[in-house]
Amino acid sequence: MKTKNNTKLLARWSILLLFWMLFGTVVQSAEINETALQNMIRDSKARAAMVEQVREAVVHIRVEKALNGPDNSLHNPSSQNNNGAKQFKQQGLGSGSIISKDGYILTNNHVVGGADRILVRLHDGQEFEAELIGADPPSDIAVIKIPANELNPIQMGNSDEMQVGETVIAIGNPFGLTLTVTLGIISAKGRSNVGITDYENFIQTDAAINPGNSGGPLINLEGKLIGVNTAIFSKNGGYQGIGFSVPVNMAQIIMQDLIAEGKVSRGWLGVGIQDVTAELAQAFGVKNTKGSLITKVMPSSPAETAGLIKGDIVIRVNQRKECR
Repeated sequence: MKTKNNTKLLARWSILLLFWMLFGTVVQSAEINETALQNMIRDSKARAAMVEQVREAVVHIRVEKALNGPDNSLHNPSSQNNNGAKQFKQQGLGSGSIISKDGYILTNNHVVGGADRILVRLHDGQEFEAELIGADPPSDIAVIKIPANELNPIQMGNSDEMQVGETVIAIGNPFGLTLTVTLGIISAKGRSNVGITDYENFIQTDAAINPGNSGGPLINLEGKLIGVNTAIFSKNGGYQGIGFSVPVNMAQIIMQDLIAEGKVSRGWLGVGIQDVTAELAQAFGVKNTKGSLITKVMPSSPAETAGLIKGDIVIRVNQRKECR
């Protein structure tokens, strides 16, 4: 009889222990979920505060260009020039980043190049007519300036330090929708042979970029500029998950030349190059496709003086291995 009672008591304690174990697990799980949720909310709020600050450095750009000839658009306002020929105003939209307190703005050449009039609107609604300081079609980078002071410039980041998979944010004016913010990741780096510019080393991103985003900033989670949004891959003219940005490290060098000289001075090496394909790597007996194959060396060029010859594969420049 005593053994039977002990068995019942043990069973009751076992059930009670199991209940507390399950209950404790549920409570612990709820606490973990609540902590995770609060962390997500905190991160979201921090990102929103950062974006709010960066948006002050992003501008809306509207350009006008006068064209002579037949009107191909029902929306282009027309007038007559002194010769009586019909003249039409072509209008375009874009974005830019304020890079100095005294009004210098970084954008794309295809946004402002060749424009007769450049109008810039700040985040607070102020409008200024901008002066084109310099444009570089081979890289699609341009600098303009507005007559304003005490502006809030964007902070410069380091695009070389960014890695594939890192979160990035694009800010701009797609379709004239001012200060639109989109979120994505870096999909790839060093994209070349895209056919957009002469000098290509694009950051590829899936942050939504559309017409009107051109010239606007691609920023990291510190709110620092790491790219200038330049183009998209699209079969219908709209966003399809592939956008391209000029790395800020490349844009900064061009920007400094444009501000100082109004043009970009580039060195001459005197070689023809191409990417190393798998077939070429096998033919030349190299282990991978890293580097650039020299296909031509021009006579009396710096490359010839340095001893480079046709068929060489360059794998490093000044200790940097990104030679593609």
